[in-house]
Amino acid sequence: MSLVDRFRNFLACYARKDLAAISRMLAEGATLRDWDISLQGRAD
Repeated sequence: MSLVDRFRNFLACYARKDLAAISRMLAEGATLRDWDISLQGRAD
């Protein structure tokens, strides 16, 4: 799977608010940020 495909898959999961799928994509120490919040780690 190419990086573009992985990113599109991430965006699709994000749009569906599929947190379980997003969690499986991320490393344990991953950090996600936007303008309002910052999250570190993943929910198992």
